[in-house]
Amino acid sequence: VGHMVAAAKELRRRDLDILIPAREEALFRATYPAEQYHQEMFTNLFIDTLATKRGFPPGLDWTFGPVLVRARHAYHWSAYHGQLWDAQVVPFIRAVLWHGARIGGMPVPYKHASVMKREEEHEHRWAQKRFDQLSLWVSLLPREFEATKSPQS
Repeated sequence: VGHMVAAAKELRRRDLDILIPAREEALFRATYPAEQYHQEMFTNLFIDTLATKRGFPPGLDWTFGPVLVRARHAYHWSAYHGQLWDAQVVPFIRAVLWHGARIGGMPVPYKHASVMKREEEHEHRWAQKRFDQLSLWVSLLPREFEATKSPQS
């Protein structure tokens, strides 16, 4: 919660509509299951290859769950009927591309629960989940970033 208070102040200070806190890399690497760390780092780099070409700031931590959104843009999440993890990211993309939302990030010293690392690291079913997440991002997100008009969702 402490990170979110600082993030809310940053959202207001920078006059953003969406702020995605970014995990500090050393803590991210140290406290997450190895498979999740590598998959999410790669996913963030993959999304950046698409997003920066459309004017998004580089280096957003697209795969970090807690985000801040101004109330006027919250409807993008309730209006989007995604498959799974895309419901986290596609609304950001659409809010920025088609509705003028301003997006940014800021680093936070987030530490993941050690019990989750112990339970998930080097376990096939969790590694498979990471692969499935990456497959979804790769199959779906290029269409979102390459669209030339607003989707009807």
